[in-house]
Formats: sequence, C-alpha cells, structure tokens
Amino acid sequence: PEITALTGITNEQVQSGEPISKVYQDLMSLHKTYRCFINPVVWGSGVRNDSDTLWTQSGSSEPNFMGFRVIDAKTLSQSIKMVSNKKIKGGLSSSMQDFGLTFEGREHDALDDAYNTAVFWLYLSKKLSAV
Repeated sequence: PEITALTGITNEQVQSGEPISKVYQDLMSLHKTYRCFINPVVWGSGVRNDSDTLWTQSGSSEPNFMGFRVIDAKTLSQSIKMVSNKKIKGGLSSSMQDFGLTFEGREHDALDDAYNTAVFWLYLSKKLSAV
C-alpha cells in the first residue's frame, strides 16, 4: 500500500506486466537502435545500481550492455550545493527547485522522474561546463 500510494503502481499492474527478461531485451534493442549512452543517468543510485539489478534479474547470460556504472544526477547536484554551503538534502523535485527548475509531471512516476532526471542532469552538466 505504501508503494502504491507513492508511485501509483499496484500489485496487479506488476503481476500483469512484461517479464523482466523481455523488458531487458527490449531495452537492449532500444539502446542498439538509437546508440544511447551506455551508462544510465539516475537520481540517487545509493548502494544498488538499478541497471545491474535489472541485468541480474533478467537472467541474461550476456554481459550487462549498460555497464556497471551510473551517472548520478543527485550526487552531482549535492556536490554543487556543498561547494556553495547550501543544504544538500532533498528529492528530485525540491532539488530542481533549488536550481530554479520546475519538475514536470507527477513525482514518483517512472517516466516523469526519468524525464526530469535527464533535464536536471543536462542543466547541471551545462552549469559545470561553464566553470
């Protein structure tokens, strides 16, 4: 119930979803077709790497096509805040606000979170390249 309240994702949706092995293969095909950057950009990788978890749970015998590194926009955001003596806590939406950006969509929605993470990472990257 807590996760459903947070994300809107129900147990029924998970049970009727595609198997992880198919999702992994589809994602690999998408990466190959569009020649995507190999390492995923994420918001807060913590001690787990989502791409590694997806690869492991897919049961693929091939090497993880996403590699084993992630580009963590949260760490980048917090680093910039630290050198400015600003508060480093905060989720994606509030951190974007701290930099004058607006979160678009619904927080904790996978697609909206992914979109906003990418927007924020691009913004932070441009900010760093100006230094």
